[in-house]
Amino acid sequence: MSIFSSMYECERKLGHATELQDPQSVSLCPLTERRPNKARRACFLRNMDPNFGGILLTISKKHYQVIGKLLESLTVSLSRHVLLKSAINRIYRVDGTQIFDLDDIFDGDIIVCCCKKEAFLDVGYKMNKSYVQLLGSIMRMNEKFNGNENNFLSNITTDQLPESITLYIAISRLMSQTKWSAIFEGYGRAKGNLAYIVKMVDKQHMNVRTNNTYSEIAILRKLQSHENIIDLFYTVEQSKYDYIVAERLNCDLLNLLISNPAFDEKFVQRIMIDVAKGLEYIHSSQIIHRDIKLENLLVQLKTQTDLQSLDISVVKIGDFGLATYYEGRDLYQWCGTPHYMAPELVSYAGYDFRVDCWSLGVSLYFLLCNQLPYGNDCSKQEEVLDSIQKDFHSIPSEYVSSLSIEAQHLINSLLDKSRLCRISATEIRKHPFLQIRHE
Repeated sequence: MSIFSSMYECERKLGHATELQDPQSVSLCPLTERRPNKARRACFLRNMDPNFGGILLTISKKHYQVIGKLLESLTVSLSRHVLLKSAINRIYRVDGTQIFDLDDIFDGDIIVCCCKKEAFLDVGYKMNKSYVQLLGSIMRMNEKFNGNENNFLSNITTDQLPESITLYIAISRLMSQTKWSAIFEGYGRAKGNLAYIVKMVDKQHMNVRTNNTYSEIAILRKLQSHENIIDLFYTVEQSKYDYIVAERLNCDLLNLLISNPAFDEKFVQRIMIDVAKGLEYIHSSQIIHRDIKLENLLVQLKTQTDLQSLDISVVKIGDFGLATYYEGRDLYQWCGTPHYMAPELVSYAGYDFRVDCWSLGVSLYFLLCNQLPYGNDCSKQEEVLDSIQKDFHSIPSEYVSSLSIEAQHLINSLLDKSRLCRISATEIRKHPFLQIRHE
């Protein structure tokens, strides 16, 4: 009996393989949280075949006790659609990582199947559109699952901060708190006029939230040489929590906008020059921020306590909790702040650096038009995301005559729904809006 005929009986009993058609380009899918005891769905591609859309299998130890059984089933299933030189005997993720155990397969994985004596090759694999949509639903379910978890940092008090922080910083108040972090304000004990923020992060939750790619401390350290990135003073890393001690600026741009509901173009241009310089440096360091928004654009005023004074010293980019390294392959992880998410991120079509440029476009629109370009009147997240995918922005009629052609062009260039047509951070720096000489 041939290996294919013996495998056919195996597949007939399992009945999990489904052919995927209408391929769509894909580079690398991020991994969702691993849950070995639960069934996981994965797409299996054929090594060195860039056009085959793949087959979808549901993986569990109940059906495949060991990885050998899975390889046998893959041999039968794939042989129906593509040419196999021999049985499948090795599988890899599309980043080239070999998988040796069923527990190493994640929900939403994209896996390349190799025959004997075949070397794994990345040939720019294509994947079916329906699998991308399935991947999207998996990610959304994980988001809901994570969102229903207990608040890890509930009832946090300053007594829980390590002595290596409280010895040098007098904590004055808890500024904000989420299920994954708490941010405190404090002042240096040696120099009471020096303000700090202390960010306390639950590492377990952030690793789940970022698919085990939480790298905030390493990324902040890497970016410290730039004037438009928030200054990091020191960190304390423990088994459960990370503590980040950084500079405290006067306010963020959202608070400044609330205090001053009308910003003129000259002032917004000043802001954009600083943010564009910081964003260009972030991207040149092969990092995507993934949460550019007014709340994360921090302002130091020349007049320290007057938020109605628009005399800015510097604008800096902060909060790198969702930032990640970009390694030349599209990312698919769903994260960020809904109103600021780029359409390719919302639709799980694969994204790169230009999601940050879209988010900056939303921020620029907000600063100049005093409203959001998408979902401004929506209260539900689903409505916001639907607006981003289906609607098209326009400059409010009351601002059309007052905004310069350069400002409107920059907004339109940043909010281009095609990421390939959207301008880059380097192009933002050179845009005419940032070159205008105001009298």
